[in-house]
Amino acid sequence: MDRFTDLTGRRFGKLTVLNRVAQEPNGRIKNVWNCLCECGQEKIIAGSSLTKKKPTHTCGKCLQSKDLAGMKFGKLQVLNRYIGTEKKGWYWDCLCDCGTLSAKDGYRLLSGKTKSCGCISRDRKIKKQQKRLYHIWLTMEESCHTLNSIDYINYGARGLRVCNDWSNNFLSFYQWATANGYTEKSTLDLMNLDGCYEPSNCRWVTNKQQGIATRNNCHITINGQTKTITEWAELAGINPRLLRYRVVKGWKDENLLDPVTVQKVIKNGICEEELFIKKQLEIE
Repeated sequence: MDRFTDLTGRRFGKLTVLNRVAQEPNGRIKNVWNCLCECGQEKIIAGSSLTKKKPTHTCGKCLQSKDLAGMKFGKLQVLNRYIGTEKKGWYWDCLCDCGTLSAKDGYRLLSGKTKSCGCISRDRKIKKQQKRLYHIWLTMEESCHTLNSIDYINYGARGLRVCNDWSNNFLSFYQWATANGYTEKSTLDLMNLDGCYEPSNCRWVTNKQQGIATRNNCHITINGQTKTITEWAELAGINPRLLRYRVVKGWKDENLLDPVTVQKVIKNGICEEELFIKKQLEIE
């Protein structure tokens, strides 16, 4: 038999433990207790529910006779008992400090689990969003305009700038971001890598999308001319992934732009180039 503490006769809030009730769900013994509430109701409660950090100290039914009208819980001012039919249980109409009227569960109000109409959670989410966007905006500003920034050589030194609407104006950038697809998982992407940070040249993409764009926009030099992988691939009429594969494999400049039908490497009856592209598509 499992060890347990005898709770018989002990009092927990409004509950007095009368006796132990043994149950055997799935062949295992579980200790539960028959308790008497001050209101006269008896209730079977698990011992852990009586002694845990946030315990059960009433039968629950007696709370429904408690009048919460006029009381305040967190940001919620209780007005009156909820009389609608949409919700089942013990609900109260509450007015939040933010001005929102809503019906809240009386048990959750008394336990402290409900403290607002939901605006506390929303405000917390907005603050988190603002903090991340501010970091993105500040990094963008420093990369383009601060000489001692670690990223200046890749941005400001190349002539990239932040447009007048966003420079020294986080609010303007924040309003554009939230109205143009920003999410917690997205990153700021330049459509034209040589253009400036401005609404017409920026978009929000996932890390995966940005990774693909970054790889395909890497600059490589072939026969003295420098272009991005995407530009070279378009000129040659081949897949950018294929060109990237050839660069990684160390192909000579004169062969990098060969048609796919030329210099195929057959491995176990499969074209190695085609196998590489297939795997890249599965990953991306």
